[in-house]
Amino acid sequence: MGLDIKAYKNMKKVENAERDAFGILESDDLLEIHQDIIDYTEKEFRGRTKGLKSGIYEYKQSDGFRAGGYIGYTLFRQKLEKIVSNSQLYEFLMFSDCEGYIGSVVSKKLANDFKDLELMAKEELDENDFETFKNFKNAFELASENGCVEFY
Repeated sequence: MGLDIKAYKNMKKVENAERDAFGILESDDLLEIHQDIIDYTEKEFRGRTKGLKSGIYEYKQSDGFRAGGYIGYTLFRQKLEKIVSNSQLYEFLMFSDCEGYIGSVVSKKLANDFKDLELMAKEELDENDFETFKNFKNAFELASENGCVEFY
């Protein structure tokens, strides 16, 4: 078990998407965002889904990666906490380690934070953690263009 991340760019709502007999979307190139996950995210991590609504979306680009096992991911975030200042990465560090969405508004802020911290992260993190850092930086950059980052 662990945490997987997928980022989406330039999402556009789709009406009347086709589903199979089990209610599963016919196309693998669509993203379905459920209201209950948005509600959970907003209850626990207010503001993270800003600009995001439930529904089915097509997107221009996506990218995903495995952020690691839950313990490794927690240790990664603890290392990041040591190199941030002020409110850098706050919305990321204080977010679920298992499920939720971060919308494009917060993704844009986090993309800038990751960019500003990249040189310090390269110096302070080991090779594996720095690779994870770069993966998150890229995910938030992608999502900052009318998209989202999905944690699952």
